[in-house]
Amino acid sequence: MYHLAEVILPTHLQDTFTYLIPDECKEQIAVGKRVLAPFGKNRTLTGLIYKTHYTEEAPKFAIKPIKEVLDEEILIDEKQIKLFEFIANYYCCTLGEVFQAALPANFKLKSKLMVQIHPFFDGDVAGLDEKDLQLLRYIMENAPIEYAQITKKLDIKNVQSRLKYLREREMIVVYTIIEENYRAKTIPMVEVAPNIDLNKQGVAIFDSLKNAPKQSDLFMIIVQHQLRKVPLTQKNAIELSKSNLTALKALVDKGLVIIKEIQQDRNLHQLGKVELPNFNLKPSQIHALNEIDNEFAKPNSRPILLHGVTGSGKTQVYIETIKKFIAMDKQVLFLLPEIALTKQIIQRLMANFGEEQVGVYHSRFSDNERIEIWNKVKQRQFKLVIAVRSGIFLPFQNLGLIIIDEEHESTFKQHEPNPRYHARDVAHILANLHGAKLIFGSATPSMESYYNAMQERYKKVDMHVRISEHGMPEIVLVDMKKERKERNLEKYTPEQQKVANFYSDTLLNAIEECLAQKKQVILFQNRRGYAPMMECMACGYVNMCQHCDISLTVHKNERKLKCHYCGYQEFIPLHCPNCDSTDWRQVGIGTERIEQDIQILFPEARIARMDLDTTRGKNNYIKIITDFEQQKTDILIGTQMVSKGLDFETVGVVGVIDADQMLRYPDFRASERAFQMLTQVSGRAGRGNEVGKVILQTLNPKHPVLTMLTQHQNKEFYEIEMESRRKSFYPPLCRLIFLELRHKDKEKLIKHAQYLAQMLKPTFGDFLLGPEFALIPRVKNEYHMNILLKIDRNKSVSTAKQVILNSIRTFYEQEEHKKTRIIINVDPA
Repeated sequence: MYHLAEVILPTHLQDTFTYLIPDECKEQIAVGKRVLAPFGKNRTLTGLIYKTHYTEEAPKFAIKPIKEVLDEEILIDEKQIKLFEFIANYYCCTLGEVFQAALPANFKLKSKLMVQIHPFFDGDVAGLDEKDLQLLRYIMENAPIEYAQITKKLDIKNVQSRLKYLREREMIVVYTIIEENYRAKTIPMVEVAPNIDLNKQGVAIFDSLKNAPKQSDLFMIIVQHQLRKVPLTQKNAIELSKSNLTALKALVDKGLVIIKEIQQDRNLHQLGKVELPNFNLKPSQIHALNEIDNEFAKPNSRPILLHGVTGSGKTQVYIETIKKFIAMDKQVLFLLPEIALTKQIIQRLMANFGEEQVGVYHSRFSDNERIEIWNKVKQRQFKLVIAVRSGIFLPFQNLGLIIIDEEHESTFKQHEPNPRYHARDVAHILANLHGAKLIFGSATPSMESYYNAMQERYKKVDMHVRISEHGMPEIVLVDMKKERKERNLEKYTPEQQKVANFYSDTLLNAIEECLAQKKQVILFQNRRGYAPMMECMACGYVNMCQHCDISLTVHKNERKLKCHYCGYQEFIPLHCPNCDSTDWRQVGIGTERIEQDIQILFPEARIARMDLDTTRGKNNYIKIITDFEQQKTDILIGTQMVSKGLDFETVGVVGVIDADQMLRYPDFRASERAFQMLTQVSGRAGRGNEVGKVILQTLNPKHPVLTMLTQHQNKEFYEIEMESRRKSFYPPLCRLIFLELRHKDKEKLIKHAQYLAQMLKPTFGDFLLGPEFALIPRVKNEYHMNILLKIDRNKSVSTAKQVILNSIRTFYEQEEHKKTRIIINVDPA
């Protein structure tokens, strides 16, 4: 009788791998536990037990045994495994890829191949050439050293064969180690030694320390804290006594003091406390809560689509609903599009529910921090978890409510790598598994959610008025073509005239008036860097990325040109590489240039910039937002970051530098995204006691999206956009599957893409679009071609996916296709 286990490994190769369960592991083995499993010749991976079974027949091929069971208790429960299965099946990826994405990295132990000098090596190097000797010396100087590091560090050809030769000569040994990545964070605490009786020995001890004043002072501080039963860290003890580590070591050596390492929570919130405002719920909020309660009381309740204009008080509706579920001893998952931009809402939720009950989970935390949050969710220490999309993988034990705020945001969709899941859609499955309720909230719902509400699959709850008395902000369209023809720049200084071209008088006058009233300004441009490109005025040369078909973005502060796709960068040249001219022009405008220009136009203003370049540090965004919140900043300039989750009562003006940018994007969602983004950024204005003003600069003031935006015609926009989607047959009227083919050889890629399209054409017919090159044809030295497949909602998407997978298997049966990568993206966002 053979006891076998199907194990999920973090790889894209297949769903599970079969291993033999050794006798010593049989009692420990259980579905959902992690194991160490050999993989290939020298690797060991962390896997997850998926299934176990017995067989009486001897396996037809050699099956490797599991090395070790890592968990005493089940780490991944049945509900989570079912969620893994859904994601793998629906998004056409392997269980291993889901496993890789779901668990914090430090849960997945990996083997390392190490190299060391052989213990019996006698120093005989006869027969070694110069390169062999160089390699051997390097190992002797650095051993033990990771095998992979040797091949990276040394510029020697055939390193692997040379290492094999040294191994055969018994000059080196190669072995495998397993590294435990997670380490609990500890902090040293000091106490009086337990065998010391202060009542009997105290006087004598201090008498013995009178010639060592630093030791005496330090011991006094430790004694005082112990008598008051106040824990004392080693650091605080030394600081309070103005002593040093030498004195502490002396007390330890004398047996008077002990040092204890106490585990400390890494997830200490650094957002600062906020006071809860005293206010009564508005009628619109009470109505919304009643509507939600009534729907949730039904046996088969529908998800809620909370459609509330910006500033309508949706957050308080969330809070009141969360309170009810926590009172029922349920856990709540609150998903946000970008955790780094939601300092205020996190503060508010913590103020309502207490830091001890609220966990925050996102990618800016270290792997060790994420493990600790994972464990606290599993142990039900956290009642409310605020997270980004990866929060759906957390091990909830009694999940009662899922809230997805700003549900329209494309950042809920995973783009790279697999699994390319959409958290909004996966939340449906997670809710069903737990019997939990769902709330989707937005001022600008996605077309998919709006369609579901119109089809009565969702219960739509509307909040059409702001909680402030002054209503929605005034939105002004500025025709930049007309502005540039008619404006008079004489009122500006010569230096200001050079930079004023991108900013209308309407916007600059509004900023000036706003600053005079001690109010704040937000300026929005959805493009970071100084300028999108540099162009030689003599010959038209543009600096392009060496690895991508895209111009290099100017980053003037660093004097560099950078590719935002692959990271390639070079210094800004003084002369044109093509014609040697020095006549360069920076084309277009990014947030870095706006920051420079606005400082020239308003030299007294305090200006900050919030984009990817200024928020790379873990807590940089907190400082930027806090400074603006405390009115230490007058003007905040940013990309889409400034449109999400920010609530400042003193913002009087919001300016959009280029409202046309998103409308020009060649995508069927361009109008929807532009309407959403511009509505959201406009909503930052006038959230206090006065009507705000939004100024949109455009070259096309008659564009229907912009005209509807100025009139706050949300319903009209959705109706017109839905009709457009119906005519062109795009989501939400159909489903999309996007196939992306990648290859380093352009001609081979064209040939292979056409071959795959021909296989799929009989099934999809006119609903197959492409193949065609991507908007940026080459990225990171790979060419990209796309095939877009439309699937009628009345037909089986599972059948369509099976046809695609079968076609891809047939495609890879030909040897020449093996180097072409195919990426399947279901429901691209």
